[in-house]
Amino acid sequence: MARPLRIDIENGLYHVTSRGWEQRLVVRDDRDRQRWLELLDRVATRCGWRVFAWVLMNNHFHLYLRTPRPNLSAGMHDLNSLLWRRGYPSRPSRRWSRR
Repeated sequence: MARPLRIDIENGLYHVTSRGWEQRLVVRDDRDRQRWLELLDRVATRCGWRVFAWVLMNNHFHLYLRTPRPNLSAGMHDLNSLLWRRGYPSRPSRRWSRR
């Protein structure tokens, strides 16, 4: 069965979560955490997001943000893809849980 479509709206306010596949680690150490923050800033800037709050745990994260343009899906795809490509080549090919 197909998953329901995510609704992207202009000027939307969202609480977003993303967790590692099978609850595996998303970050391992402070270096990974710093990389995550840098990539979040990069994606948020490119997408025009205003991030009000974030919580980064070892196996998942939460974001509370506003999207001036309807681009949450594209931005989250970019963020998770960048995180995977920027330093996790030795991990399983699937990193993120389905939403």
